[in-house]
Amino acid sequence: MRIAGRTLSRRDLRLASGLVLYAYIAAHLGVHALALWSIDVAETALAAMVRWWHSAPGSALFYGAAAVHVSLALWSVWQRRTLRMPPADFVRILLGVGIPLLLIGHAIGTRYAWEAHRLAPVYTRIVHALWASDSEGRQLALLVPGWLHGCLGVWFAFRHHAWVERAKLALFAFALLVPLLAGLAFVDMGREFARLALDPAWVAANAMPAPAAVRQDIARWRDTLVLAWVVLVAAVFTGRWFRQWVEQRTGRAIAIDYPGRRVQVPRGWSVLEASRGHGIAHASVCGGRARCSTCRIRVTAGLDHCAVPDEDE
Repeated sequence: MRIAGRTLSRRDLRLASGLVLYAYIAAHLGVHALALWSIDVAETALAAMVRWWHSAPGSALFYGAAAVHVSLALWSVWQRRTLRMPPADFVRILLGVGIPLLLIGHAIGTRYAWEAHRLAPVYTRIVHALWASDSEGRQLALLVPGWLHGCLGVWFAFRHHAWVERAKLALFAFALLVPLLAGLAFVDMGREFARLALDPAWVAANAMPAPAAVRQDIARWRDTLVLAWVVLVAAVFTGRWFRQWVEQRTGRAIAIDYPGRRVQVPRGWSVLEASRGHGIAHASVCGGRARCSTCRIRVTAGLDHCAVPDEDE
C-alpha cells in the first residue's frame, strides 16, 4: 500500500490500526467514567460516540482497523519461528489472541443487537442486562486485557522518544486511572439500575428486555463467531507445529556460529530467533522489529546465498 508516494510497511499498518483500536477503547472507557459524575451525561456522550462509530466512515475505520490488526497479529505469530521471547512480548501476544473472545460478545450484544433487532446501545439496557444476568464480572474483565494490550503496544511503539521518557509517570497514571474509573462507574451504574429495576414500570420503559427468540439469536451469533476465532487461532498454531516438523524431517538447516558454540536452525529463522530458540543471550531493545539497530551480524561465509536485504534490513 502506498500513501503520498510512500510504501506502508506491515509495521506502519500495525501501528496505525492499533492506534485506531486504542482510541476506540479509550473513548469507551472515558464515556463509562463520566457516569461517576452523571448517568445522563454518560448516556449523552455514549449516544454521540455511537453516532460516529455507527456511521459509514466510523464503521469503515473501526472494522477496517480491526481486520488489519487481527490479520497482522496472526501473521506475526505464524512468522515467529520460536515462541521463546521476553515476558512482556508473550503477555502482549497472549492478550492479543484472547481479546477477541471478549470483544465478540460485546460487539454482538451491542452493534448486532441494534442492526438486527433494534435494541438500542444505551446504558440502561446494556448495564441493566449485564447486572441482572450476573455477567458484570465478565464485562469488567473485558477492560483489563484490551486496555493492557493497547497500552503495551503504544509503549513499545513510542518508548524510544524522549518526550515519552519525560512523561512516563503521567502516562502510567493515565493507563491506571482510565480503566479504574470506568470500572467504578460501571459498578455504580449497575447498582443504580438494580435499585430502579424494583419498579416494573421502569424496566418496561427503560431496560427494553429482549424476547427469548432475540436473545437466542444473539447468543447463537456470539457462540458461532467465538468458535470461528478459536478454530482460526488453533489453525495458525497447528500450522506452525507442522511446518517445524517438516523442517526437522527434511533436514533443511543453517549453521550459525556463536563464540564457542555452533547451532543448527531451520531456514527462515532470524538470528534473534536462533539465539532465543537455543537460550543464547542476545540484546534486543525492540524485540526483533527492526527498530533499534542494536543487532550487529557478520556473515562470514555463504553471503552469495543470502537474499537481497529487505526494507527493514
